[in-house]
Amino acid sequence: MIIELDFERLSGQGYLTPASSAGQLVEEYRVIKRRLLKRSRNSSGITGSYPNPVLVTSALPKEGKTFTAFNLAISLAMERDISVLLVDADLAKRSLSVLTRLERARGVYDLLADEKLDPAEVIVETNVPKLLLIPAGMVDTHATELLSSLRMRHIVQNLAAPHSGRIVLMDSAPVLSTSQGMALYDLAAQILFVVEEGKTAQQAIMDAISQFDEDKAVGLILNKVSRFHNAGYSSYYGEY
Repeated sequence: MIIELDFERLSGQGYLTPASSAGQLVEEYRVIKRRLLKRSRNSSGITGSYPNPVLVTSALPKEGKTFTAFNLAISLAMERDISVLLVDADLAKRSLSVLTRLERARGVYDLLADEKLDPAEVIVETNVPKLLLIPAGMVDTHATELLSSLRMRHIVQNLAAPHSGRIVLMDSAPVLSTSQGMALYDLAAQILFVVEEGKTAQQAIMDAISQFDEDKAVGLILNKVSRFHNAGYSSYYGEY
């Protein structure tokens, strides 16, 4: 399956597109991806081998994790030697699928519900070179149990195979808002945690981060920083 992302619509909503080459937001995501790639290569010791998957999440809904996941995927796809697989693993909200107009396409849920379905059958090619998508799928019931299953583990291991030159980004459910929030974190090699300035309580942040394994690399992204007037996100600013 191949889709044409509507760059004009996405740009109008504040998202990056392949035509985005300058500006505050472009530079911020360059900073984020450089830190991500540097940490990946230092960890593996081999260029082109990335600790996968990278989960993008937050403590609570509406903090900007889908915005972050999509923009980071676009920025990474602009690299010469990297391909990106962007997965909508937030089966509760399916925001990424709605954004890309794939809410009626088969995806993660269908893969988990039907063991005969091959992951290649739900991967969607886009008009962004080296950017692939997997939608959330037609979600019904028992999503949390399916995300926690051995089937999901095997699928993720297959998609994030070492030395593929591919980074797998997963837009995951918020940690504190649904039981799905913790279903995938033991599979993650790295976690990008989005925090909205002035909204997310410090206790909520600590409660969410305390649930991550100590060996996980957790990067913090501060969202909607007031000192920036022309962008929705600050640069990647630290590790927990």
